[in-house]
Amino acid sequence: MSSRKSYTIITCIWLAMVITFFWPVIFQGKVIAPLDIMESLLRPWATAEKIQVHNAFPYDAISQYLPYDWSVFQSLRQDGYIGWNPYTHSGSSIVENTMICPGDWHHHLYRIFPFWTAWNTGIIIQFSLAGLGMILLLRDQKIPAAYALIGVVAYGFYSQFILWINHRWILGAMCWAPWILWALLRAKKSGHVIHLPSIAFIALAFRGGHLQACVFVFLLVVMVALADWWRQPDKWRLSPAFRLIMPYAISGVLGAVLALDVFIETIPPYLHGCRNLPGRPWLDTLMALPSLITTIIPTLLGTPQGLDTSRIFKLSLFDIKFAGAVTLVVASLACFRKKAPTAAKVLLFVGLILPFTPADQWLYSRFTVVFALGAAWLAAWQLSELANEPPKRFWKYGWFAMITITLLWTLFSVGLVWKHDWVLAKLHAAVIANLEAGKSSRINWMLSRADTFLVECNIWHPRNLAFISLIGIGYFSVTQIHVNNRKSQLFALLVAVTTFGELFLFSTTWVTFSDKPAGQNLYSEPAWVTRLKQEVLNGKVAVFTRADFDYMQLNTPSVYGIRFADGYETITPQRIAPTPAADWNPQRCADAGISHILVSPERDPGGIEGWDRSLQLEEFVLYKNPAFSSLVSAELVSGADINLRASVETPNRREFALPADVKALNILESFNPGWKFSLDGVTWRPVRETELHGIRIDLESPTQRESTPLRLEYHPAYQAYYWVIISITAISLIGFSIFRRQQMHLG
Repeated sequence: MSSRKSYTIITCIWLAMVITFFWPVIFQGKVIAPLDIMESLLRPWATAEKIQVHNAFPYDAISQYLPYDWSVFQSLRQDGYIGWNPYTHSGSSIVENTMICPGDWHHHLYRIFPFWTAWNTGIIIQFSLAGLGMILLLRDQKIPAAYALIGVVAYGFYSQFILWINHRWILGAMCWAPWILWALLRAKKSGHVIHLPSIAFIALAFRGGHLQACVFVFLLVVMVALADWWRQPDKWRLSPAFRLIMPYAISGVLGAVLALDVFIETIPPYLHGCRNLPGRPWLDTLMALPSLITTIIPTLLGTPQGLDTSRIFKLSLFDIKFAGAVTLVVASLACFRKKAPTAAKVLLFVGLILPFTPADQWLYSRFTVVFALGAAWLAAWQLSELANEPPKRFWKYGWFAMITITLLWTLFSVGLVWKHDWVLAKLHAAVIANLEAGKSSRINWMLSRADTFLVECNIWHPRNLAFISLIGIGYFSVTQIHVNNRKSQLFALLVAVTTFGELFLFSTTWVTFSDKPAGQNLYSEPAWVTRLKQEVLNGKVAVFTRADFDYMQLNTPSVYGIRFADGYETITPQRIAPTPAADWNPQRCADAGISHILVSPERDPGGIEGWDRSLQLEEFVLYKNPAFSSLVSAELVSGADINLRASVETPNRREFALPADVKALNILESFNPGWKFSLDGVTWRPVRETELHGIRIDLESPTQRESTPLRLEYHPAYQAYYWVIISITAISLIGFSIFRRQQMHLG
């Protein structure tokens, strides 16, 4: 069978695996989101008496990432571009959010499809791209298709993609990693200093992730360059080394230029927010080494349904590094082969080791995606090499190790059954002692998870038996791949299928598929949300206390168009201070635009001095600020102030009909240099920043007539400059590529 035909079959198998993985979405109309967190855990949305959540770890998906994308959806649909979110932090720039990947292509699916269709489609395409990139890479490395499939599966469904499936930025960047690797290696063969595919895929990866993922892409290119440099006989001579590194540097720099908007918009707020980022000492990172056991069986330190015992090693279940047990074994063997790809070895070692050093302060276990890329490549290479070699006698040591581990695990399980009550009591005591502040409402649920954890520890738990069986079948298949076996390719395919089984089994503990909310809404709208919107109108809400972590996450009400003075972010943007003073002084709060205070019923003080109780429901108590009048006020020539309301309002645009004699406007929305105003449609001018970080508009001369139109718009700052640079660079590269192709054709 020809290489092209066999790789076509492998591509079809890969796409079939993707379809199987996302079966609930494609054939059952589900959405890839843990909406059960809202229905069962996040109050006051949660109405169930008992917490029943499949996986509470991606809590940020509900409180941050889905609301982030909803703001993108609204901005694109109403204004045609990604700009401003008026509902959190008294207004904040979407593109400056370091976690949202504002430059990624998947956001533009919202221009075409309803929100949930676009959300699901983007994730499925990103997983598909990761595997297709591995197919392209391994085919270019002359690895037969049957042996390449294990690398495709191991990287395409790597645990860090599964763990962060709702967060998008790690997969959004690193789904392009195999494409980058393929392009860089092709550029090396062709000898091109400027290689358009390398530049394009690096740019797509930079645009697909947040700043940390951009660091991963940068380090990936550096490692490939260093591996290339290390193989050169004259590597210590300056001139040859410079010529060798130059193509990689040019591709990286030009790729960064094509993603210039991402860096210009997000680096300043990132540096502002990370000034006091704590370090991670060597002792903490080295304590995490035992967690490497999860590279063999990813559920040994716990599951989202049970407990997270990886915290003992100062980690969490988000740090699991799993590409398949057999993948790891086979890739590890390749590391001892001199002729194994050097670049793959570098990716494996560096990608695995760096997160266990103080560099973890910046990289975390997400960087092990680079390890998975190297391991997947090496595993595919090693299988193809085994097909050309006689049977190996050392495989029996692997069987001995598996049997020994199985016996020890069985004895451990018997001991757990024997001392069940004593162990359970100790476990409950540990759970109670370590319950985090602000999560007291979770106590009974956490104790039930401790019970589940104890059951899951037993070797005869169905999932554990399934893992052992899949690993055993996969390992047996590897031992059958040798030069004398005509069915080696079939066994190689079986290795890939069992690897998919391992990763799919792991994903069932982590990925939540939920029923699609009614209508075209992000979340369902309960009756109390409607009441809150009616009561607040064009005001702004502050939350009385954040002592209860599960009550009223600050970004979540934004999806209903309710303005909040605060928000919940990893890096807090510059904004109007949500609490101007330690107390709730009505006038100071009014100066910050706070019209209402929302209090959970359990923490209602019975009254707040100077505030009026305006609404009391089972879900919350609402206090109204009598000092608040409006978010927009106009200063008249006479010195008086009058309240205004926008006649037109979208996420990025406000239009006002000004009365006569207005000399200035004060708007209690967060200042950003991207805001500009135009009076009577003449000349766009920047706004000024007030002392409270609000917006002030000073008119050159007072308005002369009634209903003078003033338009206020937000566009990401500096875009007029960086889009010119990006456009010129892109056009130049395309023109250069066309010119070079013509020259080659003429030659």
